[in-house]
Amino acid sequence: MESWGQHLRFAARQLGRNPGFTVTVIITLALSVGANTAIFSLVNALMLKSLPYARPERMGTIYARVTGRNPSDQRRALDGERWELLRDNVPALISAVSGGTSGVNLQAGSRVQYVHDGRVSAHYFDVLALQPILGRNFSTDEDRPHGPKAAILSDSLWRNVFGADPSVLVRMKEDYDGAEPTASSVSVMNLLLLAHLVEDRGWTEQIERTLRLFAGRLEQLGRAVPMMAAALSTYLAGLQQIIIAGKEGRADLERAIGAAYRPFAFTVALDDNQEALARIAPWVGAMRPIDGKATAFVCRNFACDRPVTSGAALAERLETGSQARGQA
Repeated sequence: MESWGQHLRFAARQLGRNPGFTVTVIITLALSVGANTAIFSLVNALMLKSLPYARPERMGTIYARVTGRNPSDQRRALDGERWELLRDNVPALISAVSGGTSGVNLQAGSRVQYVHDGRVSAHYFDVLALQPILGRNFSTDEDRPHGPKAAILSDSLWRNVFGADPSVLVRMKEDYDGAEPTASSVSVMNLLLLAHLVEDRGWTEQIERTLRLFAGRLEQLGRAVPMMAAALSTYLAGLQQIIIAGKEGRADLERAIGAAYRPFAFTVALDDNQEALARIAPWVGAMRPIDGKATAFVCRNFACDRPVTSGAALAERLETGSQARGQA
């Protein structure tokens, strides 16, 4: 032990006499140790240590390679159609393909945040042995073309944007019309057409209930729900019902209808469908062509004016109805 102490004291004196050399040695040793540690960590994670997933030996990446007259060894990613062929025809292939990630603007209430999103197939999380804290994984039906839409939120997104609110699983779609109008706005517009075709007060009551639910939104920020606002305008103005019976000369009547913008009118052409339509809308059952000519019936609230058979007469009738509605 005494000799070791002498050696250490001698080494310290030598290093103290050459500070430049000492600093160089220490930096070299530090860099060498750091580089070796980093390399070992990488090799250990990628080659020595198993991936932190169940059955990692069964996981891999699938690429496409071009063969034939112009072969190429370049790896090509699979598109959705090729992946579906593999999924449906290779029984041993469980699933779990992930497409590329992209970014979207996510609106949650009054908060908007840019987030990353990715497309994955059904059973993606099953292969990784991951289970959602709340809710469920993607279903097979959701993995089909035109299937139901579903999303899984990351834990950080759920906590930071939605405040770890468990009710996010059953939260209704936001009540604003974006590039895709809300289902409520679309349903009101469709119900308006149905209510003016089928003489059933129940449809009108459903429209009124929906409009009452959206009254606050329409009053405070109507531009956020333009389609619902259009539905409200249509409800207040009422719809002209234009029924055309017969085929001979129908084009002349249709030109008269299309010659002007008529946002509060809809047209029904009666052909072979008249008998079937009359079962749900009896008021159109008695409408017939006059003298074999296509005949237009202009109605409002199921009360019709005298029928006309010419485009000029129809245009005049529609214009008169528009002026009367404007004065009202």
